[in-house]
Amino acid sequence: MLKISATQLEAHRRYLDGKISLDQLHSQLLRLEPPNELMALGTRFHELLQADTITPKSCAPNFEYNQMLEARSQIDYRCKAFEVKLRSTIDTYDGTPVVITGVADQLFPNKVVEYKTRYSPFQYEGYADSMQWRLYCLLFEVPAVNYKVWEMKRHEETNFCTVKTYNDFTLYEYPNLKRDVRAAVTELVDLVRVLGIHKEPALQYTDKVLDRVLMQT
Repeated sequence: MLKISATQLEAHRRYLDGKISLDQLHSQLLRLEPPNELMALGTRFHELLQADTITPKSCAPNFEYNQMLEARSQIDYRCKAFEVKLRSTIDTYDGTPVVITGVADQLFPNKVVEYKTRYSPFQYEGYADSMQWRLYCLLFEVPAVNYKVWEMKRHEETNFCTVKTYNDFTLYEYPNLKRDVRAAVTELVDLVRVLGIHKEPALQYTDKVLDRVLMQT
């Protein structure tokens, strides 16, 4: 069965918007490239946000302790549901069942919270246009996705990062959200078939257990 992740669906959206090339999309769909250094730094930042406690030593050598304390002050630790993965199915318009997957950085009963680090100026539209939050509203059955975005400056000679700006905003589900997600999944499935990559392991779901069925024709 075909499998589409939130990351792959968003990559396809960025391709349609002219943000990445077809070759770049192909590479991202098949997960051909390992995480780069900025991605690794983002993962480390996530880990420090989600840790029970931090120390100056645990923040070194990439982040400053007091800045991490300030970043952690934006997190609601009353909810410990971090890195929650969910899988479900959705039917394309021709009736093909597709597994969709996503991992919420933090899951509350009424929202998903996503932590983002970036190394270029913050642009709200890039998040508002994203397919990620739309898929998450549907997949996790929540009415909203809250983004917490830290714009970072990376000092290349030391790989040390400092926070430049912080932005916090929430995007909400709307009446046609399910239709839009289904259309996006259908378009991506059609494309991977045309490209002949629909049987690649990165696009196949082999487990027998799903969390639930979201939408059927």
